[in-house]
Amino acid sequence: MDGQACDVATEFVSQRETRSALCGGLLPDKITLKDIGSKLNLSSTTISLALRDHPRISIPTKERIRKLINEWNYEPDQVARALVMGRSNLIGVIVPNSSDPYYAEVFKGVEDAVRSANCYALLCDGSYDLDGYASRVKEMMSLRVGGILIAPPFKQERVTPNTFWEDLRNQNTPVVLINRRLNPPIFSQVSADYETGVRIVVETLASLGHKRVAYISGEPALLPIQQRLSAFRRWARKHRFDQDPRLVAHSILTLSRLLKF
Repeated sequence: MDGQACDVATEFVSQRETRSALCGGLLPDKITLKDIGSKLNLSSTTISLALRDHPRISIPTKERIRKLINEWNYEPDQVARALVMGRSNLIGVIVPNSSDPYYAEVFKGVEDAVRSANCYALLCDGSYDLDGYASRVKEMMSLRVGGILIAPPFKQERVTPNTFWEDLRNQNTPVVLINRRLNPPIFSQVSADYETGVRIVVETLASLGHKRVAYISGEPALLPIQQRLSAFRRWARKHRFDQDPRLVAHSILTLSRLLKF
């Protein structure tokens, strides 16, 4: 063992001995409510209620409990809490591609929001196959997450009845769609206003006298791609743009691919 590793091991042993002394010689792998209760001659239920600031527990008792918790550096067992409550403080986020700059920015915003609510975001890459994506959602739900934010690869605005997605709506886990707009909606959904965005672009080009305008679209199978392209075609016809089909191209939406056009 080299000198640095030896120093780390020595510090680790020292911390365990210090913690053991604080615990009166008791050194479990993880301090539990039962350990705290045993030290204070209180029940685990009393400890739990005190941590939730329940009015049934007196202020002096709460202070005794908090003092010992601080001394022992007690951290709540989130797994046990999830088992009791049937739901954890984890929020699942499943995106098609976490390396996509758009979804990276979305996840950052999600993480900031859930942390302010004392929750944690759990990121997972999904799939561009609908059945594969459904499997990811099932895996996430098995972790007893408190909610899920998802961007499934829907190919149409109306979800087929009697599918996994219809069943998911009837479960207790809150679900929010990211960058997906179903019609009619079956979940809460947050998406860009494609219609207004495309209209503004087309009207601006028309005001500058442009008529022959090219449109580079993503893979047409995905719902958001279809909705943006439909909006473009609708407003392009209204402003009498050239309807040459060669002016619409499909590509994987990466910078390297776009630079080839």
